[in-house]
Amino acid sequence: MQKRELILICTFFLIILVLSISIFNNFSDKKKGDCYSIKNQIEQDICFFNDAVIYNIYDNCRSFKECPTCSSIEDPYLKYMCNRFPYRPHMFAFTTTGISEKIEETSIIPECNHLRKKDNMLCTYSSIAKIGKSNLTQSFLLCNKFNNENFVDECKFFSLFNLAKEVKFEPNKISKNYKPYCESFSNFFWKSECYFLFADEFSFLENNDEFIDEIYYACNESTNSHDFQCFDHVAHNLPIQAIPKFCNQVSVEHQCLCQETYGFLLGMSNSNNFNNGMINCSNLLNNCSRYSCFAGLFLNLNDSNLINEVEFAISLCKEQKEDAKIDCFSGLGTSFGDKNSIQLEDPDKINDVCNIFPNEYRDSCYTGMFFRLVNYYKDDLQGMLDLCNEMPINQKSSCYNALGRNLAWWSFGRNFKEEEEKCNLVPEEQIKHCIIGFNVKSKWEQKV
Repeated sequence: MQKRELILICTFFLIILVLSISIFNNFSDKKKGDCYSIKNQIEQDICFFNDAVIYNIYDNCRSFKECPTCSSIEDPYLKYMCNRFPYRPHMFAFTTTGISEKIEETSIIPECNHLRKKDNMLCTYSSIAKIGKSNLTQSFLLCNKFNNENFVDECKFFSLFNLAKEVKFEPNKISKNYKPYCESFSNFFWKSECYFLFADEFSFLENNDEFIDEIYYACNESTNSHDFQCFDHVAHNLPIQAIPKFCNQVSVEHQCLCQETYGFLLGMSNSNNFNNGMINCSNLLNNCSRYSCFAGLFLNLNDSNLINEVEFAISLCKEQKEDAKIDCFSGLGTSFGDKNSIQLEDPDKINDVCNIFPNEYRDSCYTGMFFRLVNYYKDDLQGMLDLCNEMPINQKSSCYNALGRNLAWWSFGRNFKEEEEKCNLVPEEQIKHCIIGFNVKSKWEQKV
């Protein structure tokens, strides 16, 4: 190698090193809380907002009504949005101000012109939202000046905080006012989130049981626009005795997940006495609801020894009335598949647990576990096939049964027959197990 070439290469790597150190130092400065040194209030608030997003606040804040990471923000709109992220992290999938730097919009608020890209947008959204406090229609008109529909709707979403915050003071009035605003959203993600926002606010009311129908309506509209699992999310905020009624209003494809929330909360409220939870789950009217309720309930078992947990839960399932036993054992398998998903990808670990089950319910254990394991692949058919193909022969039929269930679970909004035909892609001798699993959903639907 020529000396000149060597010098050029060394110089190049030196430049990269210097730039890396500079970037790291800038990042470190922010991490140390450099936002406090910023004098301009909106710029300081944007700095705190960005820090909160960078450091994944939703991992640390879900137990707080207000996230401590967001408490330093003075601006009410940025603070509201910051506090919403921990509870609704799916918003990171479509918000432009959270992580995107690909913004080429001209600010429509002169006071924000000195800021760049997403900081400019945050400043603009907040400024327009302040106008919306006295005139929401005017703020929506200003939002419409953006060229990108996603920015238009995100801007509207900030402005709607004015209305959302009034739910706790005038719920009956707001229930009549918010719907046309949500209908004005063009982007289906933001339209879904608009209805989700009001479903949340009504569910946060102390007398939320008086607004079950309104919460259901908002969640249903949210789900019709895009499914962010509104029903089971808001169920966490309802009085435990109101959840079965709420879940029974929900369409079958969402009812099971809703009842799983019910079971989970039953276990939390009776952590030292599972008998009450077992009775409530077994009294639900259909297989889907009972199975999901048991699956949620057993998530609260907290023995450090996995086998001890299984043996205790099996003793509870054995005591259930006959038509609830299979749902109990399936729910138990699902809950252990959920809690121990990583270690249970080892077939031997699955055998260790399921071999403790009574012979007549062992298939329920395998099916429940595989249903949750397979569910992690969502609609990745090849991933599900690979998982089941790797399982030993005594577990394959249960795995393919779970694969069929999962195909049905993710079939909503698609051609149902085409989804069922995907069972033809599994090994020929296992097709029948896949189809049986797929049709479980149809059986649940007939009983709801």
